[in-house]
Amino acid sequence: MKRSHLSLLFLSTLLGAFFRLYRLNADYVWFNDTFFRLTPALEILKGVPVKFAPSMIGATGVGLVSFLFSEDLFSVALVVCFAGIACIPLSYYFVLRLTKDERIAALTALFVSINPTLVALSKVLLWDIFVLLFFLTSGIIYLSFKEKETLPKGFLLAISLFLLFTFKLPNILYALVFYFFLFYKYRFSINKSKNLLASLLAYIFLMALFFYSFPDALDTFTRGGGPNFFIKESYVSLLVATLKTLLSPLASPKTSMAFHFDIGIDIFFIMGLLALIPIAFYFKSIKKIEDFFPLSSVLIISLFFINFSGWSHRYIVVPLFLMLVFVSYGIIKIMEKERGFAFLIVAVCFLSSFGPLISLTGEWGESKSLAANHVATPLSLFNKTSELIDLNNVEIVVSSYGRVFTYYKLKGEIDGEIVDFYSVEKEEMLDITNNGIFEGKRVWYIEGWPDVFVFEGKDTIVYRENIESEFVLKNIYTSKEKIYVFDREYPPLIIYELYKK
Repeated sequence: MKRSHLSLLFLSTLLGAFFRLYRLNADYVWFNDTFFRLTPALEILKGVPVKFAPSMIGATGVGLVSFLFSEDLFSVALVVCFAGIACIPLSYYFVLRLTKDERIAALTALFVSINPTLVALSKVLLWDIFVLLFFLTSGIIYLSFKEKETLPKGFLLAISLFLLFTFKLPNILYALVFYFFLFYKYRFSINKSKNLLASLLAYIFLMALFFYSFPDALDTFTRGGGPNFFIKESYVSLLVATLKTLLSPLASPKTSMAFHFDIGIDIFFIMGLLALIPIAFYFKSIKKIEDFFPLSSVLIISLFFINFSGWSHRYIVVPLFLMLVFVSYGIIKIMEKERGFAFLIVAVCFLSSFGPLISLTGEWGESKSLAANHVATPLSLFNKTSELIDLNNVEIVVSSYGRVFTYYKLKGEIDGEIVDFYSVEKEEMLDITNNGIFEGKRVWYIEGWPDVFVFEGKDTIVYRENIESEFVLKNIYTSKEKIYVFDREYPPLIIYELYKK
């Protein structure tokens, strides 16, 4: 490794660490993506019965590691942040293995360190940065295994690809790409690829164990992804949003969660389109089937999520990273012929990332930034509500935010019973509430935005309607914050005390 490339990697890691750690906090939470994943981790540590959803296993593991040090959410934010920082040197090593060119690897690491989306994903309590982390880990093992096949490497590849899968079920598609290109190396001859076959069998065993433990996960596949997939009305808008994200990868959205209607065109996006020139040089370099490996990874995930009406740019974090690799590759190839033009492209690409990044870090933690990241219910609001529950000696809390308040209960900050809409059927919820009121207990219904918008596959609107028809609701508190649901302004949290009619 040349001293200049090592210095650039060191500076990139230092720069990336600064922007990821600067003003880091635990304010960026979501009732589902954060607490559905973290509360089970605390339940495990407290010895409380746990009901897992298959999509949360990887994130729950992150929670387990974090809560061993502290039960505070900031400990989780730190683990996420360090995962984001680790992606910088890992991206260097992955690209070095892929291209055998230190210049391309060093430039990729620089672009990863300042990419607005990758920085944002390293500062929030979401888990997509771990998808990139385990893709890079799997990619490094894959390339090493491809160079020299050994059984330990094969098993490590299977484990790494399985861990990648546990953070998002569609990541099984990456395993298909990896194993396809490995078997293609031997022209699909079983006799020549015994270690590879052992690796594949190990992966299949881990997957079988997963589906045996979580049979409901099979529904995701047998139902074609569920009701939010393959909605024709969304195809064009999601295709446009995907192309905007990938064709100007240096100027990717400065947020952790951008939906198709969030991705516009500004001066930085236009500057970032200059990356199309080096991307074209990369495509021109593709000569053999083996060269399609990174491009296949881009296409298979990007095309898959075009079918998902809940599309967010964070779902294509790996394709976004690989587009940065393509840009870096093309720039170095241009540099071999037109050095001055290549430096111009580097400068413009750097500015197209650095401009949004400065804006992102300057606004981090402010209400404008929380809104841009679609944080519907701020952590401060959950903290205040838990304090009110404790001060008013509330004995039963009924809410679609049940997973959130279970977290506070496990931490010892509130007492009483938590009735979570996502954990019980509506009949059981009504029985618990009726019995509590009959016994003279103080019962609060905490209404949230999921009660006006069907989310996470549960019709919580019916729960709210049942409560309104069965009980008298006395308003205790209505949050001043507002969100928009179906183009209607709505408070994300309302507290009612329930009485029998």
